[in-house]
Amino acid sequence: MAAPATEAELKADAEKNSTTSRFFYRQLCLTPILPQNVSLKGKTAIVTGANQGIGLETSRQLLDLGLSKLIIAVRDESKGKTARKNLSQGRSLADDAIEVWKLDMLSYESITAFVERVKTLERLDIVILNAGIMKQTFEVTSSTGHEETIQVNYLSTALLAILLLPIFNVRAKGRVSANDAPEAHLVWVQTEVAGWAKFKEKDSTPLLAALDKPETFNIMDRYGTSKLLGQLFVTELAKRAHGQFMQECIVQAKAAFVYQDDGGRVTQQLWKETMAELSFAGAEDIVRELSK
Repeated sequence: MAAPATEAELKADAEKNSTTSRFFYRQLCLTPILPQNVSLKGKTAIVTGANQGIGLETSRQLLDLGLSKLIIAVRDESKGKTARKNLSQGRSLADDAIEVWKLDMLSYESITAFVERVKTLERLDIVILNAGIMKQTFEVTSSTGHEETIQVNYLSTALLAILLLPIFNVRAKGRVSANDAPEAHLVWVQTEVAGWAKFKEKDSTPLLAALDKPETFNIMDRYGTSKLLGQLFVTELAKRAHGQFMQECIVQAKAAFVYQDDGGRVTQQLWKETMAELSFAGAEDIVRELSK
């Protein structure tokens, strides 16, 4: 399957991928082609939400490829330690090959403290932003006032991505050997469910405040919407820091809404509101520096 090369092809692919039949076909009938002849020896990676599910399996595959240092970023450190024990079984690893770091995605303070700790690493090659939640009931984050699914899956992940990108830039400037030539990678894990979101709040102004109202909350739609917001945000961020949507190890289309006229309008509104929400961390200034 060749990667779509044009905007028109991506848009057409997005419409096709937004159906449930296509989702189940991909889940049941397609087997991703794993990378071949890849060595991560000497590399350092961070995986958020790495104590279970996709995060745990991602961590396992990184170690299978020879990763030298893995940072498991989790809210519950005891679960992180259990994951470390799981991942270490059957491997001859250095004592510090797998570390468990505290990261609470419901807390901006925890995120900024985590990033300060990341700055102490000698190198950083891969970050996989996998942590996410699907709340069964409407709950508000006490420190921010935002609904928890939107807080974790979108706002907090956006903040973490913005704060980590400059660290990649600093590390890149210090790379001089052939072994260090490949660029670092930051991955925001997404889902096809974003293409199913009804996103009833899309015409609301302000947008983020509309998502904090309990009367519009629906479990599946809120989860899909939280992921769609991530795709809209990354679409704008990619104009300033190069990025692509990957699936099955190849470039893929985002949700169909991203390519629609309404998608462009909502993206601009979402970007403006997100920068205001994250102004305490200087998010807009950081992104501006990335574009230079």
